[in-house]
Amino acid sequence: FALIVLSGAALYFMTPEERKRLAHKILSAGRAGAYAVTHPAKADDPFGQLLRERTRLAIVTPLLVAANVAMFVMMLSGPGSFGDPQTAIEWGANFAPRTTNNEWQRLIVSTFVHAGLLHLLATIVGFLPLGLILERIVGRVTFASIYLAAGALGSLVSLWTTEPTSVTYGASAAVFGIYGLLLSTLIWTVVERPPVSVPLRAI
Repeated sequence: FALIVLSGAALYFMTPEERKRLAHKILSAGRAGAYAVTHPAKADDPFGQLLRERTRLAIVTPLLVAANVAMFVMMLSGPGSFGDPQTAIEWGANFAPRTTNNEWQRLIVSTFVHAGLLHLLATIVGFLPLGLILERIVGRVTFASIYLAAGALGSLVSLWTTEPTSVTYGASAAVFGIYGLLLSTLIWTVVERPPVSVPLRAI
């Protein structure tokens, strides 16, 4: 929210020429990103070749994003409001009296529950670009396992560190688990010195 307010203020104080230059840069970056997504890497690109050999397409990342969006749409069309903790509990949020009463699936389900559109967008923006590359590097099973395990562990920790009546949800722990996987991958490339490492541009 703060970033949106600051961005709006910056746009307000810009001159028309500065706004035009900014729009041109954004469009150029968008075109470059769209080209990178729609055009495969060159045959002589070792990193692109490594990705193709290990995992040709990222499947888990789009499925996880779709699951988060689907949960949000179902909550949006269902009864109750996003501001009401009871609504989040009914959709699977982590709530100690129910989670510890044989509803342990909430440790995972709560990672797909979001408080609103901004919460969902923050999750997608923080997860999608990294996931599309990292999933192909480490493999689908490893990637999905780390995402779900980190989310469940974050939910479990919140049971111990928050009030018993607190309601917790969101994919923050799962997303940070993926960033931890990225960090461990980068450390591995420094220690083991593999023939092909993740290029700085990709990072």
